[in-house]
Amino acid sequence: MAKKNFRLNGFSVTDHEFVIQNVFTYLEDQTKKKHQFEVVIVDPPAFVKSKGNLNNAVNAYINLNEKALRVLKPGGVLVSS
Repeated sequence: MAKKNFRLNGFSVTDHEFVIQNVFTYLEDQTKKKHQFEVVIVDPPAFVKSKGNLNNAVNAYINLNEKALRVLKPGGVLVSS
């Protein structure tokens, strides 16, 4: 779907990388490889399924954003929705 949207908006799909992987694993791998990005966009699923799950969900959001920040170049942009 992302490739289709790129093409519809006039962007080259060959100039961009499309990854389908567990985001936590991917970000850890990129950190180990010392890869950094100018823009990182994270759009996690709803981790909060019930009030009883709130603390775990908050920790998951914090963990995800911390991992995303580790691969962000200085002066880069992190979008977390």
